[in-house]
Amino acid sequence: RSRKNQLMYESISELQRKEKAIQEHNNLLEKQIKEKEKVVVQHSLWNQQSHDPSASSFLLPQPVLPCL
Repeated sequence: RSRKNQLMYESISELQRKEKAIQEHNNLLEKQIKEKEKVVVQHSLWNQQSHDPSASSFLLPQPVLPCL
């Protein structure tokens, strides 16, 4: 019975470590998605302004493009 409990606790600990690693990876992916969405929005706004003849071209923000 003692051995069985020990194996169960070890299994729980391993699963908790895996859960933490998955959560950290998920947070990283979420951050990357938000950064890419921000770039897309900025690029979209830049394109809209550059096609608008009433907008002053020297006041347009420069889009931030991701480095590959």
